[in-house]
Amino acid sequence: MVNQKKDWLEEKAILLYGQIYQYALAKVKEVEIAEEIAQTVMEVVIRKRNTLKHPEAFKRWVKVITTNKIRDHFRKLKRERAIYIWETDTTEWIADIQDEEADILAHLQEREEVQSVLAALMRLDEKYRTVLILHLIYEKTIPEIAAEFQMSYDTVKTRYRRGIQLLRERCCKKAERRGEDGEQKHT
Repeated sequence: MVNQKKDWLEEKAILLYGQIYQYALAKVKEVEIAEEIAQTVMEVVIRKRNTLKHPEAFKRWVKVITTNKIRDHFRKLKRERAIYIWETDTTEWIADIQDEEADILAHLQEREEVQSVLAALMRLDEKYRTVLILHLIYEKTIPEIAAEFQMSYDTVKTRYRRGIQLLRERCCKKAERRGEDGEQKHT
C-alpha cells in the first residue's frame, strides 16, 4: 500500500512538472532558471514524498516548495548583485546606463565620488530612490517595476526621470562646491 502511495505521488508530481515550470517561468522570466527550479522542485518532491501525510494537500505542498525555491533564487541573485556592485570597478556596472545618466558617470571616477552618489541617492524621496535602485542597481525594467508595485508605466517612468534629474542636480552641486573650494585654496 505504501509503495502504491509513493508511485501515485511520483506520477502526480511528474504530471505537475509543466505547471511547476510555468509558475516558475512567470516569476523568474528566464527559461533556463525556470527549468532548473522545476527540476529542483521535482527532486525535492520525489525525495521527500514520504513526509506527505495528506495526499489531498499534495498540490499545495508542491506549490509551497516551488515558491520557496523561487525565493531562494532571488535571494541568491540579490547577494550576487550586491557583491558585484560593491566589489567591481564602478565604471563596469555603470557602463550600460542610458544617455540621461551619462552626466553622473563623470562623478563616479573615484571611490569617494561613488559613495557621494550613493549617499545622494539614499537622501532622495523614497518614491524616487526605490525606482532608481531597482532600475540602476537591480537592472529591472520600467514595466517590471510598474508591475511589482502595481503602478502605471507612466508613473514609474516619471519617477525615474525626476529621480535622475534630482540625483544629477545634487551630484553636480557637490562637484561645483568641491571645484569652488579647490579654486579658493589655490588663489
